[in-house]
Amino acid sequence: MDILVFSDSHGHGERIEEVLRRPGVSPSAVFFLGDGLRDLAWIDLRGVPLYRVSGNCDLFSADGVKDELFVELGGVKIFASHGHRYSVKSGHEAFVARAAALGADVALFGHTHIPMTRTYRADEVICGAEIKKQLHVMNPGSIGASDASFGNVSVHKGSVLTSFRYL
Repeated sequence: MDILVFSDSHGHGERIEEVLRRPGVSPSAVFFLGDGLRDLAWIDLRGVPLYRVSGNCDLFSADGVKDELFVELGGVKIFASHGHRYSVKSGHEAFVARAAALGADVALFGHTHIPMTRTYRADEVICGAEIKKQLHVMNPGSIGASDASFGNVSVHKGSVLTSFRYL
């Protein structure tokens, strides 16, 4: 299973469409992590499930979209949030602690516009929360920035790999 992850399009939804139209790209799901919900209105996902959360810049376009979600796909528990409510620009600890408390396998956030991926071990303690199982954390960066980037979560036989790429 391959999941594409986008965040912070800020008016550049055509870049999401560009990635989806690339040869060989056929995601099982798409996550959008906020700040550009309006950009999704015209994108043709070709029946691919879309999971989305609102960001701090989506105040008037969120229309009932929550600012975080927790779903299970292919046996993998995924926590997603834009990240602004966890002050991720000052550090990822509170966000990681929340994901660990929920029992997530994968945690996705945006807001910083800086792509990153990190895997936490099962024995680490973050903000007083013990991580009980391996946790993969990823920020896809910003698809709307001049150095546009997006993320990918690959799940194969119970193994998870997170990565990001520049457009």
